[in-house]
Amino acid sequence: MVKRNFNPIVVASVFSAFLIYSGIFPLKVQNPFCSLIPPEQVRVVSGRVTSSPSKTSSGKYYRIVLDCDECGCSVNQNHDFFAEASGKIDLYLKSESVEAFFPGKLYSAAVSDHKKSLPYNSGNPFFPRQTTFALEADNPFFVEQGALLNASVFFSPDLSQDGTAVFFASGYEVLAWKDRLSLARALLRLQFRRILFAWGSAGGLLLALLSGAKEYTDPAVSEAFRLSGLSHILALSGMHLSLFSSIAKKTSFPVAGKKWMPFCALMASFAFVWFAGLTPSLFRALLSMTIGFVLQWCFVRPDPLSLLSLTFVVHVAISPGDVTSAAFMLSYSALLGVILGDRFIKNLLMPFFPKWLSSNLAAATGAFVCTLPAAVRLFGQCTPIGIIASLLVTPLATLFVTSGLWFVLAGCLVPFLSMPLGVIMNKLYEAIIFLVAFFARVPPVVF
Repeated sequence: MVKRNFNPIVVASVFSAFLIYSGIFPLKVQNPFCSLIPPEQVRVVSGRVTSSPSKTSSGKYYRIVLDCDECGCSVNQNHDFFAEASGKIDLYLKSESVEAFFPGKLYSAAVSDHKKSLPYNSGNPFFPRQTTFALEADNPFFVEQGALLNASVFFSPDLSQDGTAVFFASGYEVLAWKDRLSLARALLRLQFRRILFAWGSAGGLLLALLSGAKEYTDPAVSEAFRLSGLSHILALSGMHLSLFSSIAKKTSFPVAGKKWMPFCALMASFAFVWFAGLTPSLFRALLSMTIGFVLQWCFVRPDPLSLLSLTFVVHVAISPGDVTSAAFMLSYSALLGVILGDRFIKNLLMPFFPKWLSSNLAAATGAFVCTLPAAVRLFGQCTPIGIIASLLVTPLATLFVTSGLWFVLAGCLVPFLSMPLGVIMNKLYEAIIFLVAFFARVPPVVF
């Protein structure tokens, strides 16, 4: 009789995924907007920004998530009604106002027009000051995570689905910041934009890879990455976090020693996520790294599939709202494909290819196969050429990011080196874009 060993963690994750995606156990939206004033009557909201602004595909707006404190509506011309509010909303801000202080994008006229649409009752903010660290904003229109914001809004019923309230801002102002750390992060991200702006197109791509900000990435370049099946390179994911933690390990070894290398890598990963922003794919990578670190200190070494399964269960428990996002589904399915590809596909390829090529090809093939259902469901097409494209572009992208990190540091320490280092980065950029554009010519499979 053959004894079969079932891993309960893997079984639990598979069962959880089945219940969620089959619709048997639908997950509700976390922290939905709630107030005495109906959403369609709300004309002003206030609250704390809990996400970095992300530009929409149209380029006309930036989306932020606002944790609401209060909202208001106009009863008549002489009377306004305000009420407490709770929950989160998706708030869309005009691009010209958000970008007004970015390097190379000075929309002075747009800001002048924007001032005419400031929220009514402006100057009399209704934030609960006793619960926040009131730090005056350097500029009333500089928006980042941690800003305390007051906005004139109108409700969008067409975009408000699945319990998520969506508003568009006709005007807004930043009244204060949650704390000094939030303001420091915002200024650091702004300064990072200014440094990389001098590197032109290469700086724009590096900015997207390190901070998730795609304002300086040519839309044609983003489209080429998508058509070549390489969108995962532009999206902040576990690949970027692994690269950053690897650099931290190597640089910390002479000082901290081998014993403390994992701890230094974990702290560096937390710092990177703090700077870049917590996306579902980054949260997956950070959570997996944290769980692995804790288990390692408990002298437990789980296999990759068990670690991924445990990460999935914990992720769903902590942030169930991420489950329906494309980044969540593609991140987990891609990593599952890499693990299964190493177990099953690699051995089939070993007799025909060198070991390094077999490993990379098995990982790319496994990721493509496992992400196929999600890609077809979300986009209605798939890009098989991405298997080959990943083998050639991913090493170049890794070299690009690694070099960029060291070159930015060198440019800050020795400013006159910034320009020649920028030339090197642009040469790497041209090589990456050449390959991406080449593979983008291969048409995808449409379903």
